[in-house]
Amino acid sequence: MSEPVFARHVLMSPLHADVAAESRTNLWTQWNGYSVAALLSDRESEYQALRYAAALVDLSPTCIYAVTGAQALGFLQRLVTGDVSKLAPGARMPVFFCDDRGLLVGAGRLACRGDNDYHLSTDEPALAWLLDSAYGFDVRVEDMTQQQARIGVWGARAEALLALVTSDDLTGLQPDHAASCKLAGMPVSLVRNGADHLAPGYVLTCDLDDASAIWRRLRDQREVPGLQAIGWDVLNTARLEMGIARAGVDYQNIFSAIHRADALTPFEAGVGAHVDFTKTHFTGRAALLPLKDKTPARKIIRLQVNGQEPLTLSDVRQGDAVIGRVTSSAYSPAHGAHLALARVSMTAGKTPDSLSVEAEFRRNSVVSRAWRAASLPGDATIAINYL
Repeated sequence: MSEPVFARHVLMSPLHADVAAESRTNLWTQWNGYSVAALLSDRESEYQALRYAAALVDLSPTCIYAVTGAQALGFLQRLVTGDVSKLAPGARMPVFFCDDRGLLVGAGRLACRGDNDYHLSTDEPALAWLLDSAYGFDVRVEDMTQQQARIGVWGARAEALLALVTSDDLTGLQPDHAASCKLAGMPVSLVRNGADHLAPGYVLTCDLDDASAIWRRLRDQREVPGLQAIGWDVLNTARLEMGIARAGVDYQNIFSAIHRADALTPFEAGVGAHVDFTKTHFTGRAALLPLKDKTPARKIIRLQVNGQEPLTLSDVRQGDAVIGRVTSSAYSPAHGAHLALARVSMTAGKTPDSLSVEAEFRRNSVVSRAWRAASLPGDATIAINYL
């Protein structure tokens, strides 16, 4: 007797069995309803693979939507805050979409595959909003998430790894551009990461039937020193090093926010540069236009707290006043310090300084709290999509 479709609450990606075979920890987490590896071996070796060697990561739970039809371009022009007409075939761009109040509904990357043929990748499910927004347009929106598998091939030696399994020359592929090639004889679509990604490298998209064979072929390339499959704990550290906020963690979209005050505009999220007011219309434009030249009352900022001992960070204080709270943090081996993202109130129309963060730590089985000085990294840029 087959299992009812509603009985399984946690989904497994096409590569779940292959990733599970790599695991020495049996530590898992959830992403978009899928069970994904949190840690496969140990943080140090996985971090070294991502930053200095080559790392494989299962990205299949990324939400992918195909947008096609005679009015696909017009639909996307109204949907997102950026100018889609500038997107050339084979290229990708970060996009953000809002409701009529200018509050973020979602973020992602939009790839142009040809005339009125686009793929939108998002960190959170967005099908319902896309279908509602498509009303009245001659356009088709299709959820491709479960029809393909995606593999991240990341790290300093990612290109060397791919050179061992494909005869196609990838050296001329520009960042955030796609190409089709064959990997071990199997067709794949390959996108080169841009500067705002977690690490240099590529994202491979392939047929479900080929996913396991491609993963194993990549994993078997022992000529690449340090090659390793990695989990989401290390990706969390990498995104904090890049100052990338994650949906549902560092900010809430308007539908997941418990209260209106928990939702953010693009300016509050730090991505106002991606709002193009030269377009005559997009959803949320009228609400965002008066905010264009105003300093937002709150903002997501990056923080650094020195020290190597394990810390749990919470409230952010300026002087004696609590002005915000840390939303995510991790220890960064590259910085030798704890990195964090926090949502804070803006003071005097500028990013606050002279900050401290409440840190919880354990010494000799005793849990203590203390205020630790926090600094703002030299690069204060925030991004809110990375896949």
